[in-house]
Amino acid sequence: MIFLAISLLLSFFIHAEDKVRVQSTTEFKDKNNAKREVGKVLQKYTGKPVKIIFDEPPLYLSNLIDTLYKNINGFVITQKDERKLQKAHANSTYGEITTNGICQLISELQPTNKDLFYDLGCGVGRFNLEIFARTPIAKSIGIELSEDRYNMAKQAHNKFIELVKKNKDRMEQETVRTILHPHRKLEFRNQDILRVNWREAIFPLLEGNTIFVYLASTCMTTEFLARLEAQLIRLLSEVKALAQGQKIGSVIILTLKKFPQNPEFEVHFEKAKTYKIDMSWSDNVKVYQYRSQ
Repeated sequence: MIFLAISLLLSFFIHAEDKVRVQSTTEFKDKNNAKREVGKVLQKYTGKPVKIIFDEPPLYLSNLIDTLYKNINGFVITQKDERKLQKAHANSTYGEITTNGICQLISELQPTNKDLFYDLGCGVGRFNLEIFARTPIAKSIGIELSEDRYNMAKQAHNKFIELVKKNKDRMEQETVRTILHPHRKLEFRNQDILRVNWREAIFPLLEGNTIFVYLASTCMTTEFLARLEAQLIRLLSEVKALAQGQKIGSVIILTLKKFPQNPEFEVHFEKAKTYKIDMSWSDNVKVYQYRSQ
């Protein structure tokens, strides 16, 4: 036990002759026992009792998020929720973008503190939460028709903020300030994707900011994508009319399935890039990016 306790020490600093501050690389299951064992070792060398003061190990954002989602499973929903999705002609098949995939897209997209992010069919909300936590984005909005998954996303959001506040002294301070900034929003909505109120995106676009729209569209029908495509065309048309020739912001669409060919869509959007991103069901899944023009 003595050698185990010593091996867990990252560093220690002597603040007084009878006190030692210890920072470990992990949390002790039995902190009192660890204090006694470390104290015995140090007393052997100092010849007198030594008071041990433990500093908590640092808490990294990735570890916090992994712990948060450890027991949140969007792959299983109730039969009642399943029937609700079937009635709405929505596919209940579930999959998620991985943390590596999220970080890759964040690196490519570089969201700012003026931008908005939508995940259409957000499931348990991990992409929304991670882009909110890892970037300064102004607003992260998750749209989910499944009530079970929506509730899990809300639960994860509330628990995440609670954990950040509780552990803020152990976390990187710039990360804490970004997450807890009062003017930023992480929001989940229990609704059909085709009922999104895109009018809230008009003002940010007129201000020159970017609207990111992500959809894991693998199981979405061509008809469904065509209807969503029409909504985004109307959004761009309205913004351009209001701008009266002035430069506007961009709408960037990230989709796992190509949008249906539509001459009107091609007037407003261009296919800009293709990424290969890790998903829960496979690595190197193609993600197509469309950018407004």
